Order: sequence, then C-alpha cells, then structure tokens
Amino acid sequence: GVTALSVSVAPNTNNEIALANIKANSSKGKWIGMSPAHDLSALICGSGPSLLDTIELIRAYKGVRFGLNNAAKILHDNGIEVDYQVLLDARQENVEFVQKQYAKAYLLASQVHPDIYEAVKDREFYIWHAMLDGIEKVLGGNISLIGGGTTIGLSAMALAYTMGFRKFGLFGYDSSYREDGLKQHAAP
Repeated sequence: GVTALSVSVAPNTNNEIALANIKANSSKGKWIGMSPAHDLSALICGSGPSLLDTIELIRAYKGVRFGLNNAAKILHDNGIEVDYQVLLDARQENVEFVQKQYAKAYLLASQVHPDIYEAVKDREFYIWHAMLDGIEKVLGGNISLIGGGTTIGLSAMALAYTMGFRKFGLFGYDSSYREDGLKQHAAP
C-alpha cells in the first residue's frame, strides 16, 4: 500500500544554453558576493495573483523592495517604488520585462539571455550566479553561488540573504493559481 512519487525538476532552458549565456555575460558588470548581515528588511514580490490583493500592504512596508520578473512593472504601475528587479530565466523573450525601467537597479542572473544585459547596459545592474551544473568550469572558483533551483522566488530569497538581509516579507508567492484552479499571473 505504499507508493512513492518521483518528481523531476528541470529548467525551461537547457544547461548548454544557460552556460553559454553565463560565459557571454559574466564580464559585463559587478558580481554579487556574500555581504555581512544587516537590519534592513527585504520585501520580495512575485507575480502570483495575490500580489494585487496586497498592494496597500506592500505600499506601507518599510524596507528594500525586490520585484521578481514582471512584478516590478506591476508595482511600478501601482505607484510603488522598486529597488531591485530580479531575473533568472534564460529565455530571450524575457527582455520585455526590462524594456522600460521599472526599478532603480537590476539583479540579473548570469544565465539570463545576453539581450537582457544589452537592454540595461546604461542602467545600474549587478550579476549573480545561480547554482548550475558546470558553472564552476565556466567561471572558475571564488564565486558566490545562489541556490533556489529553477524558481525565481526561492532564488531571490537566497540572493537577498547573500546580500545581508535576514528579515523577509514575501508577497505574490502563490504559484500563479487562484482557488478556482485557473492559472494566472497578477498582470500580463
């Protein structure tokens, strides 16, 4: 009567493409490294449908605001200043998230498509390195690798921790589903 569930987690871009992006991007800016702990709070906002339900809580929140992917635009469009827009996904089409500036600065995984770096080249941005098989061979040693797997929400928490944050407020982390089971994001 006992069964086991086998789950395989795979990114939406193959490892070879991600490693090629890392090689192309790693010299384009300052790298994020381990920072000492501090007392600031990190407000990390994903684009799950509950994000719009919590806009007033987010507006009142005192701390550093992180907008994941297109959540930065949603916050910006609702009059909320975003300190960092965070991107992990290696697909080229995500360049649309940075066509306009919705945040003061960007935290870009080294594996994102080079077109994203091109789009923000005249803005403030920092590079972080997601834990990925083969990354040490591309970059060498002495790097801070950010865990969290293939999801921006988990990776952003590890990234903020690396940046010295120890207090977190998480919004829009509801995996893009409402109670009715329909998949949706807070905004397109």
